[in-house]
Amino acid sequence: MPGRTRKTTARRKDESTVSAATIDREELEAFRATLPDYRRYETYRFLTVHWDIVRALYLIHKQPRELQPIDVAMFARNYGFFFVEGGAQDDDPPEASGFFSIDPETVLSNLIDLTRPPLVALIAADGRERPYAALIDGLHRLFKAAWRGISQLPAYVLTPDEVRLCRI
Repeated sequence: MPGRTRKTTARRKDESTVSAATIDREELEAFRATLPDYRRYETYRFLTVHWDIVRALYLIHKQPRELQPIDVAMFARNYGFFFVEGGAQDDDPPEASGFFSIDPETVLSNLIDLTRPPLVALIAADGRERPYAALIDGLHRLFKAAWRGISQLPAYVLTPDEVRLCRI
């Protein structure tokens, strides 16, 4: 239904409102139309969970935030990638590694732009005080940064409430 809004409010333990994240479908579709064709319906899937990356970008556009540095070596280990301390010394493509499908030749090309911030989703879990951090956009950038020995990448971080709004 056009103009329909989903709304979620994040609350602290003292129940004071921290932020409100909403998605207006008309605004989202207008935002989607501003993206290049190949990015308009970008999604990420991990096991049985799917996220709409365009919704995440829309929320970031709607509620701008500071970029947060992420530890490349830590994220690389979590995703099964090698971190090359000091960076690789040659231009030979690395062997594919990890649990995810990464094309090493593409990673080393100019198609993978390390200036485009990855998206990190903070995923709340029952019984945990702190949410899990998952990379939902930027695995090729993470792989390239790890291969080049780059210690940090600036990333956008989505709150657990925003992450729920991005689930498909």
